[in-house]
Amino acid sequence: MAKIAEARNSHPKAARTQEDARALKQAIEAFSSEYGRLPRIDSSDNEVRTNSAAGIDLLTILLAEENGSDAMQNPKKIPFASFKKVKSKKWGGLAYSDPRPGARPQGLYDVWGHPLRVIIRPPDATELVFTYGGKAVVLKDTVVAVVSAGPDGEEGNKDDIRTW
Repeated sequence: MAKIAEARNSHPKAARTQEDARALKQAIEAFSSEYGRLPRIDSSDNEVRTNSAAGIDLLTILLAEENGSDAMQNPKKIPFASFKKVKSKKWGGLAYSDPRPGARPQGLYDVWGHPLRVIIRPPDATELVFTYGGKAVVLKDTVVAVVSAGPDGEEGNKDDIRTW
């Protein structure tokens, strides 16, 4: 299992974002273990931000909040993750603008109000390959990577929180 790069970020608020990034990664891995495949996301590059339409779809799958249909990816309705629910993205966590049951989330945010970046290995690939901070990253034996760009919102520096 990839080591979480948490020692790199000593910001006092970083712990909750580290927990959320780790939980999201573990939820995707648990989904894969349960269903024998990774969640299908509507993205040409197998990457989403947790506030995009595809990212929100991914969250609803992992939270077992999909609307019932033949196209459900999590038909067993297993909640693979839980996150702190918040009213505003600026608090970090799973933001909902509508508190009623059945409402879709607005996204999952770090404690600085930025969405997380999720990269999922393509189905037939043996490595997870992506660009991070302007550099190529190749991860063997890894199906998913999650990153928060940290307080400055820019990837590739030492304030980032990442799961590899």
